[in-house]
Amino acid sequence: MTRSITVAPGQSMSEVLNALKIGAGDELVIDIPADASVLLTANEFRALSIAAERDDVEVSIYTEDPLRRQLAMLFGVPLVNEIPQPQPYVAPELEPVAETEAFAPTGDEDREEGELESDAVPVRSRGGSSGSFAKPLGALVAIATFVAIGIGLYWLFFSSMTVELHLTRQKVASTLAYNVTEPGVAPDSVSGGGIVIEGEPVEFTLSRSLTVPATGQTVIPDKAAAGEVTLRNPADSSVTIQKGTEFEGFNGVTYAFSEAVEVPAASNGQPGETTGKISSPGGGEAGNQGIGMLTGELPNGVYYSNRMGEISGGTQKTATTVSQADIDQLRTEIDKELLALATTTELDKGLLLVPSTVTPVAGAGTATPDEGGYVFSQNVGDEASEISVTANVTFAAIAYDPTELTAAAIPQLEGEVAQGQTFDPDSVRVNTPAETNHANGVISLLATVAGDAIPSLDDATKAALADQLAGKSDDEVNRILAGLDYADDSTVTFSPSWLPERVPSSSGRITIETS
Repeated sequence: MTRSITVAPGQSMSEVLNALKIGAGDELVIDIPADASVLLTANEFRALSIAAERDDVEVSIYTEDPLRRQLAMLFGVPLVNEIPQPQPYVAPELEPVAETEAFAPTGDEDREEGELESDAVPVRSRGGSSGSFAKPLGALVAIATFVAIGIGLYWLFFSSMTVELHLTRQKVASTLAYNVTEPGVAPDSVSGGGIVIEGEPVEFTLSRSLTVPATGQTVIPDKAAAGEVTLRNPADSSVTIQKGTEFEGFNGVTYAFSEAVEVPAASNGQPGETTGKISSPGGGEAGNQGIGMLTGELPNGVYYSNRMGEISGGTQKTATTVSQADIDQLRTEIDKELLALATTTELDKGLLLVPSTVTPVAGAGTATPDEGGYVFSQNVGDEASEISVTANVTFAAIAYDPTELTAAAIPQLEGEVAQGQTFDPDSVRVNTPAETNHANGVISLLATVAGDAIPSLDDATKAALADQLAGKSDDEVNRILAGLDYADDSTVTFSPSWLPERVPSSSGRITIETS
């Protein structure tokens, strides 16, 4: 059987719990109007769940209050959408307790002491150690349940989300004319008004490395040419030629005998004749000679000729080496790079350079090798495919503090900002200026000054975005934030961080910040 009760305004929680007895063994629907003063907390729903189990009642809740519905789901109390049997709730009255009669002995006290103890022991065993263990265990379970419920409620109703928007920046720029005085020239001596900044001398050293291909070509002899020559001795006595004896041919190549050879004396009017083996010790293709092209007379009067065969086998290779032109080109290029780098160097204390005043301290555009300004990886003639140089050059220049220039640029740039945007004064940058005049110790310059304009997000825009995000899924939040035309990116964080991430259903717990 299904019964129902309606909680009336002003009724206490104890009255509601006492009313559960009317549904013992049956189903009971509790109607909780919005103006009821009970069943608003986790403790009250927990007490209801325990009492229903104690009284053997299957309790269901009928209510339109979303908080009570969420609490009922947390504690496993079923929800119904209608009341099957409306029945007004009337709190039961407690019956008076009758007076207790005075104790009178019944004679059982005459039982033997042994019998008394035998009856008492089972009672102690049933309620002793197991009961004492169940009580703290139940307390721990109750505490853990209470903590879990508290965390769950905090997660549902008090967790928050913060969205940090990285606003889209738009560049704005303008030009600004100003003067810089050389050291020793007082700014107040410059006529014409406008911005006048006192210059100061500075020095700084730059290091730079550069590598270029080597272009030199060097022929390197390899294998030696070799062959035989015919030797003819017109003298009346034989001539011995020792091993290693050298001679120079008409081609300027030196040859040497590979082994000792004895040339016989002339006989019957004919010169003595034999052959000898020669080679070109220096190697290379120059030692190669066609048949009959190597002829001449040795210092000992013996004639030689390769008329019977060619001198061949000499080889050589061409190697890439470092030339003087490579050194000169590398020096010129490193000088250009260093000078270009020097005119855009960022100095300490935020000082800016006057580009036309930047010059190497050593003069003529470079530091000298004697001062250790250049270190080359190779020397002229070294076999290498490339050559590198590291240069350290000290430059001198005139510099100035741009603080006054930056201050003057802010109002000028603010005038370039479109409606609905705000200029960021910390974003002011002074680009490399161009000189318009240099006379009488005064350098006139024209610089482009630039900065960033960012969208102006008022509280109404932030509140509208929070309303749009409230209760959405993670994918929907990411899609909404990605579609904002005034933000390049965004970062979403949840609090507390140790709980699962959840987009709050209330926009009041969503904070919109900008950066």
